[in-house]
Amino acid sequence: MTENQTPTAHFLAHSEGHTAAVGLDPAAQTPAAAQPREGLPMPHTYGLHAHRQPWWKGLLVILTLALSYGVIMVISQVLGFFTGVLVGFTNPINPITILALNLSWASMILIAPLVTRLFYKVPKGSVSSLEGRLRWGRLGKALLWILPLYLLLNLSYPLWMPSLGTGAMTAMHWGLLAVAIFTTPLQAAGEEYTFRGAANIAAVSWAGSERAGLVVGMIVSNLIFGLAHGATDPWLIVYYPLFGLGCALLAYKTRGLETSITVHAANNVVSFVLASLSGADFNTMLDRSNGVGGPFIFIPLALMAVIVAVTWYREGRKEHRLKQLA
Repeated sequence: MTENQTPTAHFLAHSEGHTAAVGLDPAAQTPAAAQPREGLPMPHTYGLHAHRQPWWKGLLVILTLALSYGVIMVISQVLGFFTGVLVGFTNPINPITILALNLSWASMILIAPLVTRLFYKVPKGSVSSLEGRLRWGRLGKALLWILPLYLLLNLSYPLWMPSLGTGAMTAMHWGLLAVAIFTTPLQAAGEEYTFRGAANIAAVSWAGSERAGLVVGMIVSNLIFGLAHGATDPWLIVYYPLFGLGCALLAYKTRGLETSITVHAANNVVSFVLASLSGADFNTMLDRSNGVGGPFIFIPLALMAVIVAVTWYREGRKEHRLKQLA
C-alpha cells in the first residue's frame, strides 16, 4: 500500500481492478485479462475492505440505511393498507401489505450499494461480491442444492413445529402465493444487501484489523438484523441473529452475497408458498410476540449450520487447489 492510498484504494488496486476509490484515478482501468476469475483467492475477504475508516462514517452509513428503509417502508405500508381496504381486505396482513413490505426491502438492493459508495468511495458492485458484481452462476449453483433442503425442512414442519392452522385457500392465500413467488426473493436479497452487505462493511470500518473487523462486523450487523425483525419472544430473539450469523459466515467465505441470498430467499419463499397452499393463518405465522417460539428454532438453525459447514468445506478445497496451481 502506497503512502497516499487509503485501505479502500489498496483493496481495489490489488483485487478487483475497479476505479473511483479514494486515491485512485477514476479514469484508470485494469485490463480485463488482469481481473481475477471467479473463485480465485482475493487479498481481502468480503466485508473487510473498508476497515480503518473514521468511526463516524460507519455510524452514518447505518443511520442512513435505517432512515432510507424507514421512510420507504412507512410510505409503502400506508399506501398498501389503504389499497388493501379499497380492494376488500379487512386483515392488515394481506397480499397488498406484504407486497409493499417486500418492495420496500427490494429497494435496498439499490440503496445499500449507493450508500456504501457515497461514504467509502468503493464501486457499487463491491457490495455484491469482491469481484464487483453479483455472480449469477454461483447463485444458480447454490440454489440447486439449497432449495431442496428447505423444501424438506418445511415439509417436515408438522412433525416438530406448532400448527399454523390449515383450511381452504382463499383469495388472500392465492394473492400471498403470487407475492411470495415473485417478490419474496427480492425482499430476501434486499435484507442481505442491507445487513450482510452495507451494515457489515460499516461495522467493520470501526475495527483496526481485519480479524477484529470480522468479529465486529458480524456481531453488530446481526444484532441490528435481529432488532429489525421486532421479535419479543426470547427464542426468536436468539433465532434471528443466529440465522444472520450463518448468512454472514457464508458471505465471508464465498466473498459475496450470492449464497446468503439463496439461503435467505429459500427459507422465506418456501415457507410462504407452502403456508399459502395449505391455507395457513398468516397472523399466526408472522406472530413474533412472547410465547410463540420454542426449542424448535434449533432445527432450522441446524440446517443453516450444515449449509455453512458444507460451503466452508467446498470453498476451502477450491482455495487449496488454486493455491497448488499458483
